Amino acid sequence: MYKRKSIQSVLKALYVFEAVAREQSFTRAAHHLGMPQPSVSRFIANLESFIGTPLIHRRHNRIEMTPAGDELVKATELGLGHIRAVVETLMRGQTIDRLSIVCTHGFAHMWVLPRMEPLRALLPGWDIRLNTSDQPQDADFDDADIVIRFGSGDWAGMHASLLFEEEVFPVCAPALLSANRLQQEMVQPGDLSALPLIAQDFGEFGWVSWSDLFRAFGIKCEQLPEIHPVPSYHFILQAATEGKGVALAWAHLTEPYLSNGWLVELPNMRLSTGKAYYATFATDHPQKEAITRWLTACRMP
Repeated sequence: MYKRKSIQSVLKALYVFEAVAREQSFTRAAHHLGMPQPSVSRFIANLESFIGTPLIHRRHNRIEMTPAGDELVKATELGLGHIRAVVETLMRGQTIDRLSIVCTHGFAHMWVLPRMEPLRALLPGWDIRLNTSDQPQDADFDDADIVIRFGSGDWAGMHASLLFEEEVFPVCAPALLSANRLQQEMVQPGDLSALPLIAQDFGEFGWVSWSDLFRAFGIKCEQLPEIHPVPSYHFILQAATEGKGVALAWAHLTEPYLSNGWLVELPNMRLSTGKAYYATFATDHPQKEAITRWLTACRMP
């Protein structure tokens, strides 16, 4: 007997599917959506599994819709197009001035929130909202005025304002060094292989992982030491301050932890990736001047 399935679990996948069909490329769709290509592929695979039939054929550097894919594209474009039109109509009738910022939980806590008041001063009376997600594929990029992105700075149709370049290094509590009879200035890269490590699963999204750091500094280790997973970056730093292990620190995000002595940097292990964090917003955004002034002030020492 046929049982009707709820499409609630694949609504985001339909949105991604529509972008792939429109861009005729997984890579271009990922770029437009601001998510890694593997995440786009996973959304499509989940959608195909849910429906029970292939939707897209991969043909080397191009894609081709199956008959089922063609049918779903038409329905998705019609449905999302109608929803967008209605939402835009309703929003034009609203009088609330609102500006939204999308970023990860850790970035919100350590960078955006301490700098929020100058933005409020530039936009008095505005409803400024901060939407956070540690899963980039879940973030509502299209609904945001400002999106904090990580990458090379090239996003079509967006102005990308450089915040800071990515520089990563290991940190820990002074007590952890004492417990392992290590002096901060004498720590060598190889010492990491004997220390507990704290991490969040960032590798999927292109951020530096412990494997990257070990590889960059030639740390010989048959397998990584035990890694203690923590659900968000703020809690990673909290666990590190409690002496539970060594954490990866991102420069410009962890300065308060270092200046207060809660954490210390392990020397000679700074890794510059060539990538950076950017605040992106539409090139024709009506509040472009205010946003630019805020970001300029944020970069001042």
